[in-house]
Amino acid sequence: LQWFDVAAGLALSSELALGLRASLGSNLATRADRDGENSGILNPGASAFSANVVASMGYDTASMQVDASLEISLANYAAESLDGDGAELADSASGFGIGLLGRAFLNMAEGIDLGVLASFNTRSLATEIDDGNGDETRFQDTESTALSVGVAIGPRYRIGEIAEVAAYATLGLFQEQNDPEGRNNVQDAKGFVLPGVNIAGEFHLLPWLTYRAGVRGTYAIQSGESQEDTDQGGSETAGRDFFFYASNGFGFHALEGAFNFDAMLNFPILTDGPYFLSGTQNPLFGMVTASYTF
Repeated sequence: LQWFDVAAGLALSSELALGLRASLGSNLATRADRDGENSGILNPGASAFSANVVASMGYDTASMQVDASLEISLANYAAESLDGDGAELADSASGFGIGLLGRAFLNMAEGIDLGVLASFNTRSLATEIDDGNGDETRFQDTESTALSVGVAIGPRYRIGEIAEVAAYATLGLFQEQNDPEGRNNVQDAKGFVLPGVNIAGEFHLLPWLTYRAGVRGTYAIQSGESQEDTDQGGSETAGRDFFFYASNGFGFHALEGAFNFDAMLNFPILTDGPYFLSGTQNPLFGMVTASYTF
């Protein structure tokens, strides 16, 4: 596994700043087949590559804060294997995505801002699976696309240097399509999120300790069509989905803020408990970051 990540920022003025982040990752796995007559043959295994580029800008004044970002992601996966007859099989997958995110905070009164957030995301994925006989009878190559648009609006409260709390009502639209090649059973789904809510808070308990918590809930209504033949009508589908997520995290600060350690608790451990109580192996933290400012 190899990973490369670099970020840079540039302050154009006291109010305007630009940022750029690029990350590249690759992974190569090898294994040996030891079944039957193929014993001892080294299988090249699988390789994966991913790349992400994020460009951002921020504009900050006494009465308004605006920031926006553009993210472009690429991913590729390839695998080679041997079937029972010793024939080589090659599988591959590739993905592409674009994301736009914008935020604006308008000062309404002392310690109160009105926040507006907007997002746009699109992605595509294509797979090619080799079943060895060339007629795609066992596995289907697929092409899938997804598109989502979201907007949120709500207040943000700042209580001096003690706490900051924000609550947003959200709306969203999404569309997903899955098209297996070689067949006409196209699955097309559309839906919207109404309503949704995001609540987050940051509380400075001690000069060296910060507590963060957040809750997200959405209610999605979905409808679509599964089309078996392009010359005939398909069967309609419909559904509703409720999603809830909560997060808790802590931040530790030392050396007058030069060193920062942040950890987000893993949500399942809050509901299932540790391993010796539930028998479920849940890690304590979902994400941990550390930074030092020179």
